[in-house]
Amino acid sequence: MSSLIRILTASLILATASYAEEANHPTVGVKLRYLDPVEAYQLLKTKFPEIGKIVKDIQIDQYLLTFNSDHSRYEEVRKKLAEMDVPPTQLLLDIVVTEIKKDSTEKVVGHPSIVMLEGGTCDVFHGLDQGRKLKFTIRASTSPEEIAAVKVLSRR
Repeated sequence: MSSLIRILTASLILATASYAEEANHPTVGVKLRYLDPVEAYQLLKTKFPEIGKIVKDIQIDQYLLTFNSDHSRYEEVRKKLAEMDVPPTQLLLDIVVTEIKKDSTEKVVGHPSIVMLEGGTCDVFHGLDQGRKLKFTIRASTSPEEIAAVKVLSRR
């Protein structure tokens, strides 16, 4: 997500949040290590619809969420946030590029290895004869929903 879009999203989130209980509540800043604060807010919103009353500020550049610490669900929200703020899974992809000829013989023409983070993308290029190239765009995911969808498609 671009910086401008993240800033606008954070501003919109805070502008539309309900501040009916805007008394002087004690606040606590929680610094995130891995998770984008806007993404964290959106994920928390699915479990805690009243998150607008709990989160008082989102500081994108500092990866910081400021919470109303006397809200009844503050501890529960903070615990859930700690569960979500974990390093992304690191994956090793070992790729074998094989040319299959018309006579069904096979020849390994490339063997790149890639280390990437879950959710990230990586482009792998492989040169062919006559100046042609193959490009493989790889995105790693450990999402059970995505894996199940791929399994369904591969059965067809």
